Amino acid sequence: MASDVLLLRKKQSLQKRYLRALSVEAVFEKQRSRNLIASSAKGLQITDVTGKKFLDFGNSMVLLGHSHPEIVKVVTERAADLLVGGVPGWTMVEPRVLFAEELKSHMPGRLNGHGKVAYCSSGAEACDYALGLARAYTKRNMIISFSGGYHGFTGATLAVNGIEPWLAAHRTPSRDGTVTAPYPESRDGRDKEKHEAYCIEKFREMLDTVASPDEVAATIFEPVEVMAGLRIPSAAFWQQIFGICKKNGILTIADEVFTGLGKTGRFLAVDHFGVEPDVVCLGKGVGATLPLGVIVSRAEVLDDHLKPNCNSSSAGNPISCVAGLEGLKVIKREKLVKRAASLGEYFLARLREVSGRHDAVKEVRGIGLILCMELNASGNQHGEKAQKLVEMMFDEGILVARNGIHRNMIRVSPPLVVKREQIDQFVVKMNTVLSSL
Repeated sequence: MASDVLLLRKKQSLQKRYLRALSVEAVFEKQRSRNLIASSAKGLQITDVTGKKFLDFGNSMVLLGHSHPEIVKVVTERAADLLVGGVPGWTMVEPRVLFAEELKSHMPGRLNGHGKVAYCSSGAEACDYALGLARAYTKRNMIISFSGGYHGFTGATLAVNGIEPWLAAHRTPSRDGTVTAPYPESRDGRDKEKHEAYCIEKFREMLDTVASPDEVAATIFEPVEVMAGLRIPSAAFWQQIFGICKKNGILTIADEVFTGLGKTGRFLAVDHFGVEPDVVCLGKGVGATLPLGVIVSRAEVLDDHLKPNCNSSSAGNPISCVAGLEGLKVIKREKLVKRAASLGEYFLARLREVSGRHDAVKEVRGIGLILCMELNASGNQHGEKAQKLVEMMFDEGILVARNGIHRNMIRVSPPLVVKREQIDQFVVKMNTVLSSL
């Protein structure tokens, strides 16, 4: 008992010191739980300084779990030789080549055989630089994005985001040269096929009314919109959009920062839809939790068109590439993409079964190991009920995230290494929470 009191005092002291030493006004700081002070993290399990353990089902960056032993091993081994500062002078270092070659081998079509890789430091940077790349290559200026899309916090990506406009407060990003198209979603009982047809027609109409085709450099999109509440279009939708773009010489930029690397049960989310983008942007888990951003495109697009758009002192840090390469090897060796598809189906079925018992849940959607639970709410209660559920799951030792246009959705996105028994544990806890919500 005395030791528990001491641990609690230590935690309270750390919390006070944290608030004194660090700014907590940033969006991601506000999303952190102030009641969790982690002392260690392995796999899905995070251990608080008091000894309490949590299962992490909400961290979008942790692709292979926390402190994956194979990643820890290779990073520890190579850090003694490659813990270098900045990339200039270290461009032609082996880990950068090995990672690029392995990543390309997973790409579709021409990106595999004729693709090249460009490095940066994050997914937001990848999307930012991809926009500049498209404008430089096509000699056009206009960008078409989609409502509900989320592409990052940089100036250029804030200008094409279709969600959470408050993120741009005091940043005043210029939306000159950008236009937003509707993205399919089938809420409120709307027929999905008809709504997709409407969105396609509006996309085509924009090229007649808002911007002429010879002004449009690219369209940037999430194959599946995660932050907006897991909107999953049909293959027919994307095939028609890609057809319009190809006909008019408009590049297609797939933002796979959240959905790439197997999370949806395919290596890239676009692989579900039978389309091949001109540019793929990757971030979050691509560095196996170390900072890394990647752009993949055809050589003809990247060569002579990237600089000065892509220039960062820490882009493609060798240790990040070491970790990222080992991450790709683990995914291939353990067949984690196929596993994500099968476990995702199991998880979705279990979660729908439990949610069907509770009026609080409107719908459960999922693709691979990215799932979303939409809550029933009215009036101003959209976000309140979801926030309460997040807090109650925290008390049960489970971490989840909240998102959606109205912040009334629960995002569940465990790492690829999640075990079936951990999914079962999650479902039991969720059933308990929903019974009390």
